[in-house]
Amino acid sequence: MKKTFLALALTASTFAINSAVRSQGLESVSIKGVTSAAIADNFESTVSELQQIKSDALSRSEEFTLDEALKYALANNPTINAAYKSVQSKQWTAISDKRLWWPTIMGAGPYGDLTTIPTYPSLGQRFTSKTGKTRGSGMNMLASTPQLGPYGTVNNPIDSNSFAVVDSFNPALIARWTFFDLARGETINASTEAAKAEELLFNMTVRNTVLDLNMKYYQLFAKQNLLQSLEKEYKANLQQLNDLIATQNNNSLEASSAITRTKTTLYLQLDELITAYVDYIKASAAAAKAMGLPIGKLMKPSDSFSMQPMNAWSMTLQETLEHALGHREEIKLAKTIAKSQNHLATSLLYSYLPKISIFGYGSYSNETGILDFSMATEKDFGAYREGWEGNIGLMFSWMFDGSLAAKSTSLKYAAKQQMQKAKETENLVAEQVSTTYAEYIAAKLSLANAKMAYESALQTRESTQQLRSANSTDYSNAAQSVGNAAKNYAGAIFKYNASLSMLYRFSSIWPSSISEELNNAVKILKEE
Repeated sequence: MKKTFLALALTASTFAINSAVRSQGLESVSIKGVTSAAIADNFESTVSELQQIKSDALSRSEEFTLDEALKYALANNPTINAAYKSVQSKQWTAISDKRLWWPTIMGAGPYGDLTTIPTYPSLGQRFTSKTGKTRGSGMNMLASTPQLGPYGTVNNPIDSNSFAVVDSFNPALIARWTFFDLARGETINASTEAAKAEELLFNMTVRNTVLDLNMKYYQLFAKQNLLQSLEKEYKANLQQLNDLIATQNNNSLEASSAITRTKTTLYLQLDELITAYVDYIKASAAAAKAMGLPIGKLMKPSDSFSMQPMNAWSMTLQETLEHALGHREEIKLAKTIAKSQNHLATSLLYSYLPKISIFGYGSYSNETGILDFSMATEKDFGAYREGWEGNIGLMFSWMFDGSLAAKSTSLKYAAKQQMQKAKETENLVAEQVSTTYAEYIAAKLSLANAKMAYESALQTRESTQQLRSANSTDYSNAAQSVGNAAKNYAGAIFKYNASLSMLYRFSSIWPSSISEELNNAVKILKEE
């Protein structure tokens, strides 16, 4: 009984929505003369609750055509945005490697390198203090009588203490340009290929998103059509029940049985309506996620959209295969990664060769203060000295690291692995295209058959309703046939469009207008 009330509640809420809701694609139905009380007991509270839920869902829906949905997704899908940021990262890595050709200029201490000890501060104070003893002056110490020097004798050393406190200003500049470095060129080539590989990954992400959104849009449209069809069938059967009640002349068992069977059919249809409505909401939310709509929003197919056989595939199977093998990003990606790894391997081997650079250094020194005060000299606070220093020439650097050869060999094997992966992907692509092409041909034929079956079921139901000799069982069977035919037709439409979308994806061909929209989206992403 609870299930019955829930089903009837959904029907009441479905058929009580105003014209604004009707524009959302979920038409309301109202049959005069038959109320909910004629079918079940009181369920006003359930009706009210479901009415609020449904109204809320419809109010959160935004209508899109397929082209509008794709355009919105290209600009707002977070997966696409993240993939393009990765492309930009790799591109700037390649730019960074290309700038290895540029000369380097560095401010440094007067020794040309701040890591050299001792060194002077570029601007600051330098302090030195020395203590010691002096035993001779460097005079002839082999004489019979050692001569007294200015710093003592061998036998009579004297203390030799000194210190300096200097205010120092010592700016320096070092410039270097490595004009011969074979490893650098291969490093640049490797990073350039890596950036190309990231662009291929971005294209793959976009193609997968386009396919996913196409599939979800078609699925949502099919579920919407199915929901509308079920509502119309419920309307027809509800009218049939109304006719049975109106023409009932007695309380015979046969008449009661006919009404009961019709009600049972209605209950089953209501159960299908509940399931169809839930499936529609799920599909709408999935499509909104694929588009990148704001959280809480739902997507609804445009009322003007028609999912009929359009843009039929014009290429033969062989042409489709050749195009796919020549353009699929997955194949190009593996080959591009292999190129990048080969360049890196060569770069490591070239690292064993010398690098030749032009090197230049210049510095200026300005010092004031106690330059060198000792016990034997007069303290001078006004000492001062300054000067320039510079040099220029060639610099050679040559490194030997036995691990580089092993790393190079490892990268070469990794490149070979990627080439084998490319061959494996070619086989996979050929299988995908062949299978999808066959599914497309089968779906095209099934679509025509399903359409004729649906039209035939509609005609049968109309004929049954007009026959005076038809009983409630005939009505129920005809209604059930129409419902099944509607499901099959909706499924056939979905399969046809899905197979067509997969052909575009697996052959690496952009659907019409997608390429232009992608370029526009990339321009926007570059500005962010």
